[in-house]
Amino acid sequence: MKFKKLGILLCAAGLMVAAGTTVQAKNAEDYRDVKPGDWFYQYVEDVSENEYMTGTSPTVFGPLDNLARAQLATVIYRIHENPETAYESRFPDVPDGTFYSVPVTWANTYGVITGYDDGKFGPSDDINREQLATMLYRYAVKLGYDTSESGNLNEFPDAGNVSDFAKEAMEWANGAAIITGDRGYLNPQGTVNRAIGATMISRFTNLIGTPTKPGHQHAWKQHTSTKTEWVPNIVDVPDYEEREVEAWHCNCGEIVSYEDYEDHTMNHLLNGEADNGYSEIITEKVIVGYHQEDHGSYVSTVVNDYQYCDCGATK
Repeated sequence: MKFKKLGILLCAAGLMVAAGTTVQAKNAEDYRDVKPGDWFYQYVEDVSENEYMTGTSPTVFGPLDNLARAQLATVIYRIHENPETAYESRFPDVPDGTFYSVPVTWANTYGVITGYDDGKFGPSDDINREQLATMLYRYAVKLGYDTSESGNLNEFPDAGNVSDFAKEAMEWANGAAIITGDRGYLNPQGTVNRAIGATMISRFTNLIGTPTKPGHQHAWKQHTSTKTEWVPNIVDVPDYEEREVEAWHCNCGEIVSYEDYEDHTMNHLLNGEADNGYSEIITEKVIVGYHQEDHGSYVSTVVNDYQYCDCGATK
């Protein structure tokens, strides 16, 4: 699937190079470490063809390399279509003349990325998932995008690990299908490698767009399936055993046990009836115990598995 073209340039992870020494933008098929069967292939294809990110070399994308703060500032700066900005010495560890000098100045001025409490920016520090979500959320707010869509983080077992500063951003990122989970977990402090970064950036830019190119507003539809399961109904069933017993065959037609014969005969005599029965050996079934049987049945229930958009996004 081809995505809309938006201009972004991202230098190699962890590499603080001078301006103008970035690797030429490539197509996904040009990278020997990105294959069509990889889960991140379509996202790398998007960020490569649209120059959101470049490779760490002409033939290597580096999907497992970590994404640094300076690089993310550059990404968002390029998403905003490279606004003309003069470098300002805002952080002691962000000198003039690097590829990230102007992007960091702009991103900080724009209110997307802030520094640390000690006054430094930490350009080479790795970005984690909740930090990336927060920066993208701030940028979406700055663009005036509707960020009211919210996911339910409590559906994830590690929802309590989300930092207070990132909770609102993570709820939005999940609701907007920018973060959909990491093997069933949010993993908010998990380091963002370039494959994950490409995925989140691609989803974000296709959703939000740029100041001059509108993005795509998801139209969610519910995927509904039927789940059929066996509902047990355990019942006690008697176990019978055949036995030969002596019984009395009464002229009234009843077969009376030998033990009850006298009482039965006395009732006839009291009623003025004759007593002319006879004794015989008969076979009868006697309950000797019980066993359990499952007399349950299959019951089908409707399950709402997930929501999806025609663009391919799910949540």
